[in-house]
This record gives sequence, structure tokens and C-alpha cells, in this order.
Amino acid sequence: MSIGIKLRNLRTYRGMTMKELGIAAGFPKSSADVRIAQYEADARIPKPDIIEKLAFALQVHPKFLSTSETLIAQDIMHMLLSLDKENTVRFHEEEYTNIQGNPCTDNYMTDIQLNYYFSEWTKIKKALQRGEITLEQYNEWRMNWPNKPDWMEG
Repeated sequence: MSIGIKLRNLRTYRGMTMKELGIAAGFPKSSADVRIAQYEADARIPKPDIIEKLAFALQVHPKFLSTSETLIAQDIMHMLLSLDKENTVRFHEEEYTNIQGNPCTDNYMTDIQLNYYFSEWTKIKKALQRGEITLEQYNEWRMNWPNKPDWMEG
């Protein structure tokens, strides 16, 4: 997903106009909506300092706004390969027979930090499924991770 699409989605999710977002990010009133329109159309790519300002105005973590899904997957793979070099990741393979009687193999890994992150994500997803938190709260957590939203503090 391009940064332009993410910007538009987040802006509409927050109920902001292009002009409101542009002004909140520090652009002059006269050109605020034009700059946001250019970013949303992917005609311009915001520089890192602008991404910071847009993320602050949209109340999201800057990485949520700027990172593409492809880059995230590549970053994760590079991180895992680095961890493998340091021997902190352990890979496991488990063979079993599924419910239909077909042989299957599951591959999984163990890493304390990743397990912690996945555990945190699992807990928050289950809280959403049980109705303990709202979809809006889940989205706020997701868009601001690793920072915790106010409702999670205390």
C-alpha cells in the first residue's frame, strides 16, 4: 500500500479534510490541501521530517505511515537472517497428520523478543474478539505500536 493511500485512509479515518491535515502538519493555509492532495495521489513523496509531522497530526506511529507491507516483510526477513547469524533464532519442524488424515509439516521458530511481540498481539486480538476492547481501540494500538495507547496504561 502506498504512502498516499495510507495517508488518505488515515485522514478519512480521523475525519479530517486535506486542508485540516495540511495545516496540522505545518503547511501554510494557502497550500495545505494541495500538498496533501499531491501526497495522497503519490505525485510527491513526503520526506522523513514531513512524515513525522503527518504522523503526529494523524496520531499514529511514523513507521505505520511510512512503511510498505513489502518493506516490512523484507525487514523481518533481514532481521531473522541477522538473528540466525547470531544463533538466537531456533527453527523447528513438526510433522503430524491433519484431521483429514493427510501428512503435514509445520515450520516454526523460537525467539524470545519475537515471541513477546506475537504474544502481545495475540492478547490484544483476543481482547477484541471477546469484546473487551473496541475495534477503534485495536486500531489505535495497531497504528501506534510499539507505543501503548492511553487506555492500556495502568
